[in-house]
Amino acid sequence: MASKMKIRTCRFWRLYLAALILLSSYSCKTLNLNYNEEYLFCGSNFPANSKFLNVTSPDNKRLEISDLQLINLETQIDESKKLSSKGCLTVPSSGRYMIRSLTREWASIFDSNDLRGQRELKLNDFSHNNISINCDSSQPTAVSQNFSIQSILLNNVAEEFQEGYKVEYEVTSEKLSSSIKSNIPLNLVDESSRPFLLSPQTNLNLVIKIKNLLKNQYILEKSCPFVIDSTPPNTRLATNLENSNAKVTIKGEEVLLVNLSDSLSFLSEETDVKEIRFCRKLLNDDFDDLDLEKTTEWKNASSAINCPEPSLERIAPNATIPTEMRQGIWAFTYQAVDILGNISVKKQSRIIFHHKEEIELIKSQATSKVSLAVQEMRSLDAIKSALDSEKSRLSLSTKYEREEASSSALAGLTNAYYQKIVSLPLAEDIAGCTRNFDISNDGKFILCAKGKTNLVVWDVSKKKIHREFNIVPSSIEINTNDFLLSGSGKVVATFKDNFESSIWNLESGVELIPDDGVKISSNLAALDSDGTIAVDLQSQELFQVFNLKNGNIISRFPTELGVFDQVKFSANDQHLIVYSESRKVARIIDTTTGTAINLEHLESLEAALFTPDSKRAITASRDGWVKVWDTGSGTLLNSIQVNPLGSTRRIRLAADDQKVLVLDDLQHFYSYRIEDLRLLKEFEDKSRDMVLQLRMPKGSEVAYTSSNRAPITAWFLDSGKSERVLQNSAKTFGSLAFEKDGHGFYTSSTDLNINHWNTNSWEIDRKFPLVEWNARNISLSPDENSLVFLGKNPTIMPIKDGNNLKEFPGHFKGVDAIVMSHNQQLLATCSHDYSAMIWSVETMKALHTVTNAVGCDRILFTLDDKIMIVHSSADIFFWDVATGSKIRTLNKHLNMVTDMGLFADGLRFYSAASDKTIRIWDIKTGENIQTIDTGEGILKILLTDDQKSFLVLHAKEGISIWDAKSGTRTSTLSTLQYTVQGIGIFPDGRKLLSFDNDGFIQVWDQSTKGLVEKICNVLKPHFQHELCARPIAPQ
Repeated sequence: MASKMKIRTCRFWRLYLAALILLSSYSCKTLNLNYNEEYLFCGSNFPANSKFLNVTSPDNKRLEISDLQLINLETQIDESKKLSSKGCLTVPSSGRYMIRSLTREWASIFDSNDLRGQRELKLNDFSHNNISINCDSSQPTAVSQNFSIQSILLNNVAEEFQEGYKVEYEVTSEKLSSSIKSNIPLNLVDESSRPFLLSPQTNLNLVIKIKNLLKNQYILEKSCPFVIDSTPPNTRLATNLENSNAKVTIKGEEVLLVNLSDSLSFLSEETDVKEIRFCRKLLNDDFDDLDLEKTTEWKNASSAINCPEPSLERIAPNATIPTEMRQGIWAFTYQAVDILGNISVKKQSRIIFHHKEEIELIKSQATSKVSLAVQEMRSLDAIKSALDSEKSRLSLSTKYEREEASSSALAGLTNAYYQKIVSLPLAEDIAGCTRNFDISNDGKFILCAKGKTNLVVWDVSKKKIHREFNIVPSSIEINTNDFLLSGSGKVVATFKDNFESSIWNLESGVELIPDDGVKISSNLAALDSDGTIAVDLQSQELFQVFNLKNGNIISRFPTELGVFDQVKFSANDQHLIVYSESRKVARIIDTTTGTAINLEHLESLEAALFTPDSKRAITASRDGWVKVWDTGSGTLLNSIQVNPLGSTRRIRLAADDQKVLVLDDLQHFYSYRIEDLRLLKEFEDKSRDMVLQLRMPKGSEVAYTSSNRAPITAWFLDSGKSERVLQNSAKTFGSLAFEKDGHGFYTSSTDLNINHWNTNSWEIDRKFPLVEWNARNISLSPDENSLVFLGKNPTIMPIKDGNNLKEFPGHFKGVDAIVMSHNQQLLATCSHDYSAMIWSVETMKALHTVTNAVGCDRILFTLDDKIMIVHSSADIFFWDVATGSKIRTLNKHLNMVTDMGLFADGLRFYSAASDKTIRIWDIKTGENIQTIDTGEGILKILLTDDQKSFLVLHAKEGISIWDAKSGTRTSTLSTLQYTVQGIGIFPDGRKLLSFDNDGFIQVWDQSTKGLVEKICNVLKPHFQHELCARPIAPQ
C-alpha cells in the first residue's frame, strides 16, 4: 500500500511539473508578444505599432528623456510627448522638427520624411557655430534703400543648423510714428531681406537681435544707425583694376587669387568716394580641418578684425595698396568714405598671394625633369630633382599652395624612389681600379689599386682619401696591383718585387708583420678574418695554411696543376673555397685538416664565395647557372639559371645572408633571395664601361662595382623597396577588401580562411574559417557589417560572428564576379555559364537572369541601384534592375574588358581592358567621354578616394598612376619584388598594397614625407641633401 502511495505521489508531481512547464511556456510566449523590442528598449509608454528612433549624442551614447526636448519648428510647440520614457523618438507623420539636449550644445534639425527607415538619430555639436553683426554703432553708415541685412551678418553657422537661428529686427526713426518689425529664420536671410525698402525716412536706426533656438535664448543684440543715400559710397577689393578676378575656396571661405605680378587696389565706380579705410591681418591655413578651435578661428578671422586707429590704414580709391610682404593669406576689413563723410557698410575680403610661376616650376621639375632623368638612367639626377622640388614645395608659405603642388611633388618622389635602381659614381680619386678593388666588411673603406705602386684607401662616409700606400721601403717597390684584404677588413697584405709580402693595419697604416724576422711569401692567396692566418702557394702542386706570426703550418691541400686558383676564407675561418675560371669544379677545404668537398658545374666556373654566416657557399658558372650549397656537407640546396638562352661571358657574385647579387655579362644585375632563389630585383648597367669587380659589404644594401675608366659605382639595392612585406600562411591570395577607415583589410586565400589584417600591427587579428571552398572576390557590404564573396556559391557572411551565412545557388557553372547593391537589398553575379543574375538579399531568390556570352571580371550597380553594368569580352551591357531588360551596349573597347568601377558622383563609370585603354563613360547617355591610352594591357584598375588618380596594374610593367582628369601618367612603381596579381589602396591614398599568388603582400609608401625619409635613409652616407639633414615636415 505504501508502495502504491509513493507511485501515485510521484505521478502527481510529474503531472504538476509538466503543467508548470506548459504554463511557463505559454506565459513566456505571451510576454514575448507584449514586451517586444520597442517596449524593452524604449519604455512602457512607447506607442504600439509605431516606428522608433534611438536618440544618441555625437559620440554615439544614448540620451535620456530628461535631457531632451522636441520642438515643432513650424508651430514652435513643444512636442516632447513624442519621446518615450527611455528617450526614443516616435517618428512624426510630417513636419520639420528640432530635437535638442537641455544640458549640452547638441541638436538636430530634421524633416520627418527623412527619418523613414532609420533606426537612430544622432545629435550634432553646434558649440562652434556663431554669428556676428558687422555694423558701426558709433556713427551712421550710408546705404541705399536696397540695403540687405545679409550684408552685415557674418554668418558662420553650419547649413544644418541655420534653421535653428532666428533674426529679429526693428527699424525706428524719430519721424516714424511706429517702428517696422520682422523676424526671419537665418536660412531664409538673403539679398531680398531689405528692412529699409518701404521707409520714406533718411535717418534710421536698425536694432537686430539673434535668437538661438537650439539653446532657446537670445545670443546677440546690436543697434546700428544708418543714413539713406541714393548713391552710398561703395568699393571692392580687386587686382590690376580688372573687373574679373580669379577666386578659390580655401577651407570653406572665398579667397581672391593675387599673382605676384599683380597690383592690388580698392576699386570704386563712385566719383564721390574720397578714401577707403581698411586694416588687414595675416592668416594661417596650416591646420587640420578636424581642429574645431582653429577652424572657428579661421572662419571668424574677418569679423575679429576691429581696425583700431593704430592699425587703420587709408588709401585713395583705385590706388595700388602697398604690400611689402607678398606671401600668405590676408583678411581685409574695409569701408568707403565719400566727400560728405558718409561711410559705407563694412566689407570683408580675403586674398592669397599666389606663387603661380613657382608652383608651375615645381610641377615641371617634379614630373618632366624627374621622368626624363629616369628614362635616361640618370638615377641620381632624378633623386636630386625630386628632392629639390619637394624642398621648394615645403617652402611655400601657405598650406593651400603646398597642397596645390603636392600631387606633382609626390609623383616626382615616386618616380625617383621606385626606379629599378639608383646608382652613384664615387669620386674620381678612385676611378680606374683596373686590377683590383675591394671594400671592408663594415663598408667603411674602399681599396682601389691604381697602378703598380699606388693603393688608395677611400673613406666612404667622409668622402675623401683616408690613406695611400705608395711606399718604397729599402728601395724595394711594393706591387699594390695585388693585395689581399682580411675578412674583418682591417688588415691588408701587399706584395713586393723581391717575392715578399707586407701586412698593414688598414686604418692606421702601420706595418704589422713581419715583426720578428719571419719572411712572408708574395704567393699569398687569402687572409683570414683578423689577418693572422694565411693561405699561400707553397709550390705548383700545393697550398698551405699557416700562421703569419710564427710561420707554423696548419694544413696543406693540393692545387689544380697548370691553373690559377682563387681562394677565399669563410667568415668563421673554418673553410676555404677554391676555384679556377678554367675548371668546372669548386672545392670547399677544411682549414684544419685540408680535406675537400667538390662542388660540380657543367661549365667552367666564373665566381664562388661564402655567405657572411659561413653556412652556405654560392658558385656560378659560364652557362649561367648559380648554385647554393651547404658549406659543411656540400649538399646542393638550390640552383637557378640566370641566362637560360645560353652561355655568358662573365659572371660576378656578391652576397649577404639573405640575398645574392649576380652580375651577368658584366651588364645585367639580378638580386635573388638565397632561401629560394626568388628574384627580388633586376636592373641594368648602361655605362658602356665594362664592369671588372663586384663587392657588397656585410649587412649592407649597397653594392660596389669597378671598371676600366669610370669611378667606382655604388648601387643602392634598397632603393624602391616596399615599406614592408606581409606573408600569409597560405601560398595564394585570392582578393582583398579595405575598411573605409583604413584601420584594417580582409584577404582571402587558399587555406580556407578569410583573414582580417590590423594596419596598426600589420598582423592578422581575426580569422573567418570556411568549411569546403576558398573565398574569391571578397568585398564589404556598404555598411561593412558583412563580407560578400564567392565560395561554392555566392555568399554573404555576417562579420559579427562569421556564422549564419546566406548562399545563393543558381548558376550551373563557376561564378566569376559578385557585387552588393548600395541599398544592400540586391546582389548581382555573373558566371561562365553565359548568364548574369540579380538576386534579392532578403528572399535569396533570383529576380532576373540575363544572357552574358562570356564570364566577367567585374560587375557593378549604379549608385541609384537602377542599372546593372556587366561586361562580356570587349562589350559592356546596361541592364534595367527592375525589369531585367537590356538598356544599351557599349562596344568601344577593342579587346577583353578586365575591370570596371564607379565615380563617386554616380554619373560616370570607368572601364579598363587588355587593349591598353581606360575609358570613362557617361552613365546616362552611354557616351565615351574620355579615353586614356596607357600603352600596355591592363589587369586591374582602381580609382583613388579623392577621384583624382587611377592606380593601374599592368601585365608586364608593374604599377602605374595616372591623372584621371588629364589622362597623363604621373608615376610608376618599377621595383616590384614579386609578380603582382592584385592591388589595393588605403582610403587616405598614402599607402598602396600589392599581392601575389605566393602569399606575399607588399605595402608601398605613397606619402611625400615617407618617400623623402626612405630616399635619405637609402642613400646615406653617399648623398647629402638639405631635406635629409632636417626633420621632415608633416604633409
